Amino acid sequence: RLRSPAAKIEFAVARDRVQALATLHRHLYLHQTFERISLRPFLEELSRQLGDALGAGPDSGVAIEIDAEDVEMGSDQAISLALLLTEAVSNAMRHGFPDGRQGHIKVSLHVEDDIAHLVVEDDGVGLGETPEDGDGDGLGMRLIEGFASHLGGVAEISGEGGTRIAVQFP
Repeated sequence: RLRSPAAKIEFAVARDRVQALATLHRHLYLHQTFERISLRPFLEELSRQLGDALGAGPDSGVAIEIDAEDVEMGSDQAISLALLLTEAVSNAMRHGFPDGRQGHIKVSLHVEDDIAHLVVEDDGVGLGETPEDGDGDGLGMRLIEGFASHLGGVAEISGEGGTRIAVQFP
């Protein structure tokens, strides 16, 4: 019932974050463990939910692809990962593909020598070409950096020829 477009967007962002946490908790309960989660099925479901909520899919022209090893992660880290992914994919969908632009968002997660390598990248307009829409305060990127820090890593963000967010964490 909100009339303000900005308020509608903020509520949608909050909804996506809550839904990400609900999905995480459902996976923890589903697999009878409350301390560790199998990441590949969780990431696939989370990306599907985000795509549905944000309008991605075959009809939209924006596809979300998951390339992840099926590794386990502690629930505390999984919370930060879920919120980071939600923020990154939401930002890509909302800002990377204006005016019906088509493209891809790819989420990859691989582990090498006990270090997780997470990359969220899109082939959208990139950071420098995002149209001014009143959301230019950079809150989304600050949240991503905070979630990366909580994971024990640092977010490396680049925005030429699309946007790429890379985080390495233990």
